[in-house]
Amino acid sequence: MNFISLILAIGSALLALVLYIPFINLLYRLKIRDPNPKTHRDVFGKATSVFQKLRASKTGIPIGAGFLVVVVTIALFTAGKFIFGYETKGFLAIISVFATFMLIGLIDDIRKTFNIKGRALQLRVREKFILQLFASFVISYFLAREGIIKLSLPGVFEITNIYLVTLFSGLGMTFMLNAFNITDGSDGLAGGILLFALIPIWLISKIQGNIEIEHFSALWFGGMIAFLYFNVHPARLFMGDAGSLAFGATLTLLLMMLNVSYIIPVLGLLYIVEASSSLFQWIYRRITGKKFFDSAPLHYHFENRGWPETKVVFRFWLYQVFLSIVSLALVFLATFPIK
Repeated sequence: MNFISLILAIGSALLALVLYIPFINLLYRLKIRDPNPKTHRDVFGKATSVFQKLRASKTGIPIGAGFLVVVVTIALFTAGKFIFGYETKGFLAIISVFATFMLIGLIDDIRKTFNIKGRALQLRVREKFILQLFASFVISYFLAREGIIKLSLPGVFEITNIYLVTLFSGLGMTFMLNAFNITDGSDGLAGGILLFALIPIWLISKIQGNIEIEHFSALWFGGMIAFLYFNVHPARLFMGDAGSLAFGATLTLLLMMLNVSYIIPVLGLLYIVEASSSLFQWIYRRITGKKFFDSAPLHYHFENRGWPETKVVFRFWLYQVFLSIVSLALVFLATFPIK
């Protein structure tokens, strides 16, 4: 990182670290905690014995820690707007996605924690998906119309039709925010993967001269370091939907703003695999009545087979380091093709 980005990352990390101490205490006082796994039911309404066994030790740990990362990052990014004069459209695009999906996730965190039965918050899985899809498409349409997000592969194709860009972006955001949420299960897993995924995003934005994404990714990186300090095994807090939905959607947004959406399947491969394993488990069980994996998503299958949680997490981190390097190589080859 250059001097300014380094300062931003360090400042974000230190501020978040200082705030996390009282924030954790606040979460405990408000009893915003991980629900008892014994109450968990799968999409078929059946108890999940493997999940309950693997999550038993995590009962009562506070959730919603991703909320603080979002708030700190937005606050510092907004301050940067006045200091560095960020381009307004790019600034608002990032803030709108980060904040919108944080709020959607926060509603679900509150509902699950307090077991709220009111119809306003008691959304079914299908209704939550429709809400996410609606928000993704509305935001994507305005961003596509303003030319903020793009869809192309240099030297191969470039899609300029607003509706096609909106379709891809809306579906991509919705899938990735859910994939991120599904991955967020083991201590340090989803957050650690994200930390390594942010490095190529920062490098690409630096090369392209996109100061908004360069500074935002540095601030976000710093906030994630603070979060992981408390989230690595044994975790003192969990990200919650407030963080996972915001992070998954914004990760997709930044790649589209940088016009490198073609690396989403590579940079986000682990999230995609995790989500796909859950989807495959659901389809297989619906057809055969049996489970293909011991438990889904995939990291729970490995843990149930005897892999220590830390071993699963560290190996996934290493996979992401490799995928981040491959992603950078793909961008380099697309930008400077071999002749």
